Amino acid sequence: MLYVLRKAFLSGWWMAGFAAAVALFIALDHYRLFSISAISAFGGLTLLRTPWLVILPLALFAIAYVNNRRFLLKNLYVEELSKKTGSVRSTEYSWLQRWGVLGELVALDIRLILRNKRPRQMVVSAGLMLFYGLIIYRPIYMHPFNTTLLLFAGLLITGMFIIGFGRFTFAWQSGSFDGLLSSDLPMSEYIREKFMLYTAGATIAFVLSTFYGFIDLRIILLQAATYLYNIGVNSVVTIWSSTYSYKRIDLSKGNSFNYEGSGGTTNLIYMLIAMAGPLAIYLPFQFLHQPWTGVAAVAMIGLAGLLGRFWWIDLITKGFYKRKYLMLEGFREK
Repeated sequence: MLYVLRKAFLSGWWMAGFAAAVALFIALDHYRLFSISAISAFGGLTLLRTPWLVILPLALFAIAYVNNRRFLLKNLYVEELSKKTGSVRSTEYSWLQRWGVLGELVALDIRLILRNKRPRQMVVSAGLMLFYGLIIYRPIYMHPFNTTLLLFAGLLITGMFIIGFGRFTFAWQSGSFDGLLSSDLPMSEYIREKFMLYTAGATIAFVLSTFYGFIDLRIILLQAATYLYNIGVNSVVTIWSSTYSYKRIDLSKGNSFNYEGSGGTTNLIYMLIAMAGPLAIYLPFQFLHQPWTGVAAVAMIGLAGLLGRFWWIDLITKGFYKRKYLMLEGFREK
C-alpha cells in the first residue's frame, strides 16, 4: 500500500489504476465471482495447518522492503542526487509551458506538493476520499435513494482537494511570501492560477468518481452538481477565506495533530459555508418533495459562480491588497 501511494504521488495513472482495481474487485464480489474473505480464510487456515509456510509472508515482506527501498533511493530530492556533479537540476513540466506564467505557477505548486510532507499528505487524503463512496453508496442508502446524504457525499468526494488543500492558499507560501510580493508577478495572475489548480483537482476527482455510475447512474448526476458547486462557489469561498489566514505553516511538518494555519473564526465560517451552503440551497426543495429540482439549483448556482470567475478574481485581489500587511506580519512570526 505504501508503494502504491508513493507511486500515486508521481503518476495520476497509478491512482486511476488503483481505483479501477478496487471497482473491479467490488463488481466481482457482487456477482460472486471473487471473494477476498474466502481467499483470506483459506490462506489463514493453510498457515495454521502447515506452519512452515510462514516463510511465504516473510518472503513477501522482504520483497516489499527491497522494492520500497529501491523506490525511495530512486526518487530522492534532485539536490541530493546531484551532489557528485555539483549541479542542481529541477523537474520540468514541459506540458505546462503552453499556459505561460499560469503553467509555471502550477508546476511550482506540483513541486511544493511532491517535496513537502504536509501538502502531500493533504493531497493523498483528498485522493483517498474517492473511496468514501464505497462506504456511503450502499443499498441501505440507495433504496430508497437518500438524495440529501448522497449529495453531501458527492460534495466531499469531488471537493476535498479544494476544501483541504485550498484553505491554505497563501499560507503554503508563508516562508517565501516576502519574495512573492516583491516580484513583478501580478497578484491577479497568482489567484487565477489557484482557481486553475483547484478546478483541475476537482475535475480529476469527478472523472475518477464516475466509476460509481456502475452502482447507480443517478450518482453521476449528484456528483456533477456538487462538482459544479465546488469549482464555481467553494473555490471562490476557499481563496477568499485564505486572505484572512495570517498564520505561518512549516511545510516540513506532517499533517497529523498539526493545527498550524488552522483555527479562528474565519476557518469556522469557511467550513460552515463550504459544507452547509449546498445543503441550504437543496433542503427547501426537499421539503417541497422536489429533490432533483434542488440538485439542479445547486448545479446552476455553481455554474453561475463559474461564469463570473473573472469578477471574483478581481474582487479577491482587491481584498488581498487590503490585508496583505496583516498576512506579512503573521507569516513572519515563528
